[in-house]
Amino acid sequence: MLKELYEKHKNALFILGVVIVTYFLYFHNLGNFKLLDVDETRYVDMSRCMRETGDYMTLFLNGEYFFEKPPLFFWLENISFAVFNTVNEFTARVPGCIEGIFAAIVLFFTTKKFTKNTKWATLSALVLLCSAEFLILSKTAILDILLCSMVTISVLCGFMTFVSEEKQKKFYWWGFYLFSALGVLGKGIPAIAVPFGIMFIAGLYTKKFKEYFRPQYFLVGLAMFFAVVIPWHKLMLSMYDLLFFDEYIIKHHLARFLGADVINRDRPFLFYVPVILWGILPFMASFIALLAEKTANFCKGFSGFKNIKLPVFDEMDKEGQFVALSVIGILVTFLFFSVSGTKLITYIIPIYPYLAVLLAKYWLEYIDNVEHKKGIEISSMIFYYLLIIAGIGFVIAIQFIPEGYWDCCN
Repeated sequence: MLKELYEKHKNALFILGVVIVTYFLYFHNLGNFKLLDVDETRYVDMSRCMRETGDYMTLFLNGEYFFEKPPLFFWLENISFAVFNTVNEFTARVPGCIEGIFAAIVLFFTTKKFTKNTKWATLSALVLLCSAEFLILSKTAILDILLCSMVTISVLCGFMTFVSEEKQKKFYWWGFYLFSALGVLGKGIPAIAVPFGIMFIAGLYTKKFKEYFRPQYFLVGLAMFFAVVIPWHKLMLSMYDLLFFDEYIIKHHLARFLGADVINRDRPFLFYVPVILWGILPFMASFIALLAEKTANFCKGFSGFKNIKLPVFDEMDKEGQFVALSVIGILVTFLFFSVSGTKLITYIIPIYPYLAVLLAKYWLEYIDNVEHKKGIEISSMIFYYLLIIAGIGFVIAIQFIPEGYWDCCN
């Protein structure tokens, strides 16, 4: 009887299970801890100030003009405050959770639409939702998850233009421009550089770059982009003139990208390698196994750089094409944030959706065809022992926590 019930409602039960897991990962006890981060405290206070003053255009920090960031994050915070009619840790963090989950949902539907593989799509979304840095930042009231969500959706819309029917292609192009524009209102120039950079390289690789400039894609898309981006920026320039231009454009966009002097965040080029390794937990060992396997295969068949030939995009199946585009997403995102003069661990978060696609593919090949058995088994064993060590460490460390510590945190 239970088996028949399961077979009849397995899709509904699966969706219910995902909803329950997502709730406990993202929303359960979301407001139980006070604001943890320096940025989190000041951004929430700025959002509260916006609500109290009724000025939804100009940002203020401690009574001073704040031209470092655009306003979309603060608008979304105020929508949350209005819906729940209160300002607290929970209402401040809800938008980030929704943005992270929204990105995972779009990743699911894009992977499914592109590859026709529901298992792969499901695993991709779950890997993304469970990745440590993506999960933590989604539950933190800072701007990075908003940028990640908008950039991810923009790029995924761009990817869909390579596989969609001609009559639908314009809508995906418009989505690419629209979400890139929303990303600019969320965190500025990276929302232009990353999605446009990825699509530029993808266009060259696929040899479809000329298609980008069809008027129904390019002109309409640009019109939508500017319609979203220009009004607030024009208003700020008209109100504050060179003060806004110097602070927002020159200092906190161009200068921060070209050098670290603005906020003293100089880091080596490979700074994001260890960040990604811990950020992809609990899949770090699997990721290392994937890299090791691909590197070994490459070295095994290596016969000189002159003989290296990239696979032809149109000769690959849809799954191979999606992997190729995801690799481009990884490389461009990593390169952009690595060459930047200013590096923070939170900046690299837009790379995780593409990593999730590759990791999901790696695990799916093991689940369906028992491929990568050695890598999966060794990586799983490593993670198993890491959990044991972490558990023992926690039990020991908790003995040294001062009495009353948790009371001051709650």
